[in-house]
Amino acid sequence: MFHDEAIINSLAPETIPFRHFRVDKFISGRYEKVLLEWFDISAPWEPDSGDFYDLKIFNVHKVDLPDALGFVQESNTLTYLRRLMEKCFDVELAEQVDIQASKLERGQVIKIHTDYSVAQSHRLLIHLNHGWTYEQGGILMLLDSISPEDINPDQRFILPKSGSATGFEISPKSFHAVTPVISGARYTLQYSFYPAQ
Repeated sequence: MFHDEAIINSLAPETIPFRHFRVDKFISGRYEKVLLEWFDISAPWEPDSGDFYDLKIFNVHKVDLPDALGFVQESNTLTYLRRLMEKCFDVELAEQVDIQASKLERGQVIKIHTDYSVAQSHRLLIHLNHGWTYEQGGILMLLDSISPEDINPDQRFILPKSGSATGFEISPKSFHAVTPVISGARYTLQYSFYPAQ
């Protein structure tokens, strides 16, 4: 699925507006296809909303995955992803990895937040969709403030190109958000990591 040593060896995080990286082609087309088919047709989406988000979601660890999707949480995959995050951010991470999937459709949004109140220290987002464009909204924003009033060079606006990935360090300044979706279904497979004790 992701087991490409070249990615691990080539990653270097950007530091502005906070430590993060982007990989244009992170997941192979075959695995991307089977995930999208499941997300489209039979994944167990549940509506969820809070102070800063409105989406559909489920905990991957709590569902019976089809055999074809076992790779999502197999030990080799989790070891690879943990090594990738450790090398990129020069940290040591615990073996525990949380996995959840999210879906945003028309009108749904994730407002500006940092996730700093959670125990997790790093996050990897794998973007999945059917050919996303800027006109569809759903842009991942990495921001330099919780109330950015003007676009500035320290902000990053990331098109969630299917098969790409974005990883970042969770910190008091890891402000991020997703703009409202205008059309289509925007999926994310999210891996969350914890610091080693």
